[in-house]
Amino acid sequence: MMGSRFTRKFDPGKFDARQLIKMWPKLKIPNLPWPTIKFTRRFLSKVLGGGEQMVECVISEAKQRTQIYPIKVYYCERAEWSPDMPPEPGAHGVVYATVPDPRDLDRPVDLNYSSYALFCRRAANKWDYCGEYEITRRKFIPGEWDDVPEVAKKSWSEGFSGKKGKKWGINILRKRGLLGPHDPPPSPEDILVLIDQGRLLLECQIYKCVGYNLDFYETLKEAWEREVEIDNEIKREEEEEEEDGGIRLPEKKRRRLTTTIRVPKDAEDEDEEEGDGDIKLPVKRKRRLTTARRVSKDTDEGDDEEEEEGEEVLVERPETRRKRRRRRRINEEGEYDDDEDEDYTEN
Repeated sequence: MMGSRFTRKFDPGKFDARQLIKMWPKLKIPNLPWPTIKFTRRFLSKVLGGGEQMVECVISEAKQRTQIYPIKVYYCERAEWSPDMPPEPGAHGVVYATVPDPRDLDRPVDLNYSSYALFCRRAANKWDYCGEYEITRRKFIPGEWDDVPEVAKKSWSEGFSGKKGKKWGINILRKRGLLGPHDPPPSPEDILVLIDQGRLLLECQIYKCVGYNLDFYETLKEAWEREVEIDNEIKREEEEEEEDGGIRLPEKKRRRLTTTIRVPKDAEDEDEEEGDGDIKLPVKRKRRLTTARRVSKDTDEGDDEEEEEGEEVLVERPETRRKRRRRRRINEEGEYDDDEDEDYTEN
C-alpha cells in the first residue's frame, strides 16, 4: 500500500531521535546469511542506476529498463555525516540532513513509497544493504543538536564551508541568502554559528526498519559474485601468462609474394611461328597469385623475406574485453576514494 514517505504514526517531537530508535526492537530477518555481502557504489550504480555520489538515488526511466531489479529510488548514508545511522541490517537509525528549501525547484520529486531501500557505508567501497525503511523527517527539538556526535558536526560544518573540496554547501548558502555571490567561503566555525542561531537548518531523519527484501539482496549478491568470478578467472590467466613468460605459437612459413605480369591484348605469343600471316593466336593471361601472410610486430609491411618452417616467435595475447574491464575497474577502485564523494545538495 502506498503511503506518505515521512510517516506520522507518532509524535516525534516528544522524543530525542536517538532515544526514540532505542525503544523499537530490531527487525528479525529469517534466513539472512551472515555476514552480508558489501557492494561498491560503482556496482550499485551499474546494476541499479543512480549517481555514485548521491544520497538520494532516483533512477531514470531509461535505466529502469535495464536494471537487474525493479527499483525507482534508494538511499546511501555514511557514518561520518550520520554516526547514528543503522549499524546493521534490520536495525533502526537516525540520519542528519539539511532542511529542504521550498524554493529549491530542482529537488527530486518524492515518490511517496511506504518504504525505501537503504545502503550504509561500512568501509571504503563497502556498502551494506540494511533493509526497507520508513523515513520520518523533523527539525531538531530543543537541545537535540547539542547532543549530536562531534564527528557529524565536523563533517557538516566542513561540508558547508567547502573545506572538503565540494561546492554543494556553498551553493546552498548562496541560494538561501546566507552567503553573497562574491563573499569568501565561511569557516567551519562560522557554519556552526549559523546552525546554532537557527539560520541554517538541519533536521533529523528517523529510519525505522520495516522489512528486508531477501529477493532484492540475493539478486544483488548473485550479480556481484559473477563479477568477482570473472575477475578471479582473468587474474588466474594473467598469473599463468606471467609464469610462462608469454605464449609461444609456431609461425607458418611465409610464401614469397608474386606479381602478375600483364600482357597487352594485342601482344603476340613469343612462340608464334613465322608465316602465320595476320592470324594472331590468343594469349592467356597469367593468374594473379595471392598469399595471406602474418606480419609480426617488428616486421615491416613490405618485407618479403622467408622464414624457416617451424620457427617459433613470441606472440603476445591481445588484451580481451574482460581483461580490459578488470584492469580498468582495478585502476579505478585503487584510485577511487569514496570518503568525500557524497553530494548533499538535495539531501
